[in-house]
Amino acid sequence: AAAAATHTHSPLIELPAPAFAFLPPSMAPRFDLDHRQIQPLVICMIGAGGFIGSHLCEKLMWETEHSVLAVDVYSDKIQHLLQPGQSWSPRIEFYRINIKHDPR
Repeated sequence: AAAAATHTHSPLIELPAPAFAFLPPSMAPRFDLDHRQIQPLVICMIGAGGFIGSHLCEKLMWETEHSVLAVDVYSDKIQHLLQPGQSWSPRIEFYRINIKHDPR
C-alpha cells in the first residue's frame, strides 16, 4: 500500500490592514500602475444617455470620485443620477446637445 503524502503548511501571518481597506470603494484611494494616487478627473461623456454611456456614468458615480459632463440629446437613462440630493450630485452635469447638427 502506498503511503499517504503529508503536507506541512506554515501558519498564516496576519498583517494589519491599511486604514482605507475598510472604506467603501468610492472613498478608498486608487493607484495607477506606478503606485501613484489617481487624482479625480473631469470626464466628458458623449452619449451619456445611451446604453453604454449611462452605465459608465453610473459606475463612475458609484465607484470613483471623478466628475462627469454628460452630453446627449436624451437623459432618460441617467435621470436617477441627476436627481438633487445624491452624494454625487455636485459631480455630474447634463448638457442636452446634439453634436451631429453643430453648425460649426
